[in-house]
Amino acid sequence: MKMEFLKGVSKENKKEFLSKLQSGLYTLNKLYEPQPPLNFDLQESGLYKCQETGKELTKDEVYKLPGYRGGIQLVSEREQVTGQKPPDNIILMPYMESEYLDSLLIDNPQ
Repeated sequence: MKMEFLKGVSKENKKEFLSKLQSGLYTLNKLYEPQPPLNFDLQESGLYKCQETGKELTKDEVYKLPGYRGGIQLVSEREQVTGQKPPDNIILMPYMESEYLDSLLIDNPQ
């Protein structure tokens, strides 16, 4: 993991992260490298091709990629808005520096 990235995380965020982890209410998720934004285009095959890497993934696989807090779906037809057709494009947004440490925590059910 690139330690330079963690230098940009505030001391307050680091302390809060350690407090949460020590509380026993959370466990540590798999570590991952901070991610860049990714853009996916729908292919005729029904898979989404990443503009940056060239990988083709299903919609579910796109949303399961680690390091992303959500995606933006771009649509051009009414059927896409209602979910009857898949979106034309998906843009994944990575966690910001201030959100990275919290993204590594998993809630422990009580």
